[in-house]
Amino acid sequence: MSADYIEVAYSRNTAIFARISVVSSALGLGLLLLLHFIQPNLSPLSGFISQYAVGKFGILMNVAFLSFAISLASFAMSYRSLSPSRLLRTGVVLACISAIGMLLGALFNTDSADIMRASPTTIGMLHNIGGQLNLTPFVALLVTFGVRHVDAVKPLWRRMLTISVVVLSFTLGFVITAAWSEGDFGPGSITALFGRLMLVSYFIWQYVALKCLLKNET
Repeated sequence: MSADYIEVAYSRNTAIFARISVVSSALGLGLLLLLHFIQPNLSPLSGFISQYAVGKFGILMNVAFLSFAISLASFAMSYRSLSPSRLLRTGVVLACISAIGMLLGALFNTDSADIMRASPTTIGMLHNIGGQLNLTPFVALLVTFGVRHVDAVKPLWRRMLTISVVVLSFTLGFVITAAWSEGDFGPGSITALFGRLMLVSYFIWQYVALKCLLKNET
């Protein structure tokens, strides 16, 4: 691809989807923060966010997952025709897959810790499949490199790159600590913390990526 930057024409729908994505992710993160305070019994170090859905205020976590699903789908719609790059197209597809994963997380709650250890339910397994479909770290990396020649992204590209590396670092921390824990995520495990940081940092990256579009709206 040429090193020259690509001019992009923005449609009204691009801005609409971008705004929906920003608002949805903000709602999801806000609910997650609220749950952190109203369910303090769940440790942010060893308690996965999915476990909020099992508690008294579980509906809030379901809404948060749904918000994340809408945000990812809207992000894909806003970025889908931004550049001819294969990397971008792949990133958009992975964002759609991640949206499906978040939707599964919203529709099917995880099992409680006791049930998970004894005999996982079908609903719990569907929730786990949704978690495995969360490919957001790769979305950030692929989209960042896929739009590096887009003129509108130029002012914020280095910021997008830096945050995408942070997201990937938290992902590696999650994978390494999960392997180290060998399935035991009780007290002393910090795998859940890396999972939370990975999610939050991804949506910070997504906000920056969408800001590029909104600043160049026509």
